[in-house]
Amino acid sequence: MQLKTLITTGIIVSFIFCLPACKKDKNDQQKEFLILEDYTSTPVADAIVEAYKCSSKDWLGNCSVVGPLLGTTTTDKDGKAFFPASLEVGTLRIKKDKYWPTENINTGFLGSDTHITPIATLRVHIIRENQYPSGYLLNITGQPEGCNDCIWETKQLSQPLDTIVYLKGGGYYQNTVGWYMNPGGPANGHSTPPVLVNRFDTARYEIRY
Repeated sequence: MQLKTLITTGIIVSFIFCLPACKKDKNDQQKEFLILEDYTSTPVADAIVEAYKCSSKDWLGNCSVVGPLLGTTTTDKDGKAFFPASLEVGTLRIKKDKYWPTENINTGFLGSDTHITPIATLRVHIIRENQYPSGYLLNITGQPEGCNDCIWETKQLSQPLDTIVYLKGGGYYQNTVGWYMNPGGPANGHSTPPVLVNRFDTARYEIRY
């Protein structure tokens, strides 16, 4: 009986000492966020991940008001970023060289996996074949088709005779180059045939205007 009593007492004492540590471990639990490359779904290492609070959601559950910055970290070799679960991260913003900046506006609704799109380069050879009034300008625009993260980059030129311009496109997407004369406007615009460009690669286009 004495041995049984000692064992019981030891278990109770161990449990009492464990309480603060157990409570701390629960509060310090880490939530994992996975950053993947678009199309290939391969992990993206060394991406900068900013975590924000969601201050308000709409009726669909989407974050309508992004709140204050909660913290910043970098993905590991497996593309994983970790934040304390107690922060209740609502929105992620991801940046990395050679990738388009990406936002997962509602991690609770869309999940903790975020895909980011690599940047491709559009090399545009421009040749003038026609005459235009002196005030007209040539506008060329990179058009990554179907890429939600990509921004259509536009450059405005003063009627070059023969030059080369570089635009940003979407890796693993079909990319076209649109152009129009200003003040002619986009309604009078033209577009090149689409070209599928792999990540970080360069596609060549030619515009004769």
